[in-house]
Amino acid sequence: MNHIRSLLQNLTGVLRAEPLSDKVRQQIGDMESDYERTAFLPISNLGMKTVLSRNEVWVMLKDTRFRPPPRPTVYMVEELGDNEVPQDQVLAVEGKSYRILGEEVLPDSSSVSDDARPIGDGFVFYPRRRKNPKIPSYFLIPPIEFKELEGMREQLGIDNVVSVSPSSFTDQHIRVELGYPLDDAYATILIGFDNV
Repeated sequence: MNHIRSLLQNLTGVLRAEPLSDKVRQQIGDMESDYERTAFLPISNLGMKTVLSRNEVWVMLKDTRFRPPPRPTVYMVEELGDNEVPQDQVLAVEGKSYRILGEEVLPDSSSVSDDARPIGDGFVFYPRRRKNPKIPSYFLIPPIEFKELEGMREQLGIDNVVSVSPSSFTDQHIRVELGYPLDDAYATILIGFDNV
């Protein structure tokens, strides 16, 4: 456990790292479920469900120096039926496939297609991809790989490493519970993994 704490806290931009208690895990799972049910727009935080399903869940407090995510952290999707979809329009998560109707645009991203329409800052929508309005679409927050632990799985005795950024409401709750500063310059990331 000390090896994981040391590894995480030595990453650029990480101020603290520690395992979450079962109590806090239950609280944030309930909070995220409530958020999904009451959100103004349909949303599925599959990333949170995946992280919380792991044996261990750690939280990191980070600042802006921490690396950007390796891929978008929010998508607008619809579940795939039997129709063929080009691979660059498919998001595969936890054994399920989705058609990407929109996605977060990361600051260093140059791979947004020409038919993308911006929706606010940092998000694009692909209107031509929406083929059947009868198929429900919603925002999906997927689990994200966490390369720093993934690359050390064998040495650390862990597997199935994933991470997620919690909603702002859950982020604030975690910070209050753990005594982290509530300053907007910081944010939390949850990391889940199984012990082997």
